[in-house]
Amino acid sequence: MEIESPAKWGPILIIGGSGRLGYFIAHQLLQQPECGRIVSVSRSNKIAHPCASVEYRVADIRERNSLGNVVREVMPETIINSAAPPHVDNLTPSFEFEQVFVKGQDILMALAQQVGTKYMICTTSSSVIEGYNHIEADETVPLWPESSSAFPYWVQRARAEKRLLAVDSTTFQTVSLRLPLIIGEREYAFVPAMLKTMKEGNTGLQIGSDQGLLATVSGNDAARAHILALRALMKPRNDAHGEAFNITGKTALSFWTMARIIWNEAGWQQEKAPSIIPEWAAKVIAVGSETIMRPFGIEPQLTMHMLRFMCNTWTYDGSKARDRLGYIPEDDVEDQLRKSVRWHLKHEAA
Repeated sequence: MEIESPAKWGPILIIGGSGRLGYFIAHQLLQQPECGRIVSVSRSNKIAHPCASVEYRVADIRERNSLGNVVREVMPETIINSAAPPHVDNLTPSFEFEQVFVKGQDILMALAQQVGTKYMICTTSSSVIEGYNHIEADETVPLWPESSSAFPYWVQRARAEKRLLAVDSTTFQTVSLRLPLIIGEREYAFVPAMLKTMKEGNTGLQIGSDQGLLATVSGNDAARAHILALRALMKPRNDAHGEAFNITGKTALSFWTMARIIWNEAGWQQEKAPSIIPEWAAKVIAVGSETIMRPFGIEPQLTMHMLRFMCNTWTYDGSKARDRLGYIPEDDVEDQLRKSVRWHLKHEAA
């Protein structure tokens, strides 16, 4: 008896597809038997993380003409938008977050509806949720208001998610996937920063009591969530479209626990307990540094943004994604941190 091959999906367009997450999404898509054509869009002709069998195009999500040319060429059934400007420091101008997340997404949604795209999955941040302590926060917690003076990356992400879900319909189904810190191979921010701290000989200091917990997700798990979201959208009368979902890893760890896992993997051995700087003292230093240095265009070594990341809790309830998408994290957090260290050290030396 001959087994029928599954029907092929229509073309899939990945915005920001040459980046780290875009690489993992493309890699996961290519493993699906229904997957056909994948086209990746980047605003640079330099492909940071190329993936075999993927077509690459150059276009800027903020430019209607160049992006429109690609969308009309591909006629995508599905669009996955993972585009994001750099945001690990304050070097990216605030207006760029609005241009990419809000205005760029508006352009993309309009083009998608013009060519009959059925599904649009957007990657966003867990930090769209308002506030500086997120303790098992679920998707009902309010998002940052547009008028907030909080980190512009978060505020504009929140604004974009609201607009994305507002256009959802049965013919143009949209989903927002909220991701925490992404770890694992090809990680470019947290692990390199921790290794830099180690090289500078600052492993003997700890800020705060190390009680806060930090959610993470591996690149593989994050990408797999996008596949599950797509499959959910393709089901008749599904309960996924028009919704946001928290996508998290297996276990939340404290900031300094993660730091020491990274340092140990890189060869560091702890000889004595760290010297602890109380959180209140660190806040005084951070606020003072920002007040004095930022008017001169100098970024302090310690900021309130960094301090909240180190000391507060950022954890999320993933039960909605489990129940509606079938998403269950697979990768071990400590193993992913170690893999990230090994990958970074290998490619740093290359």
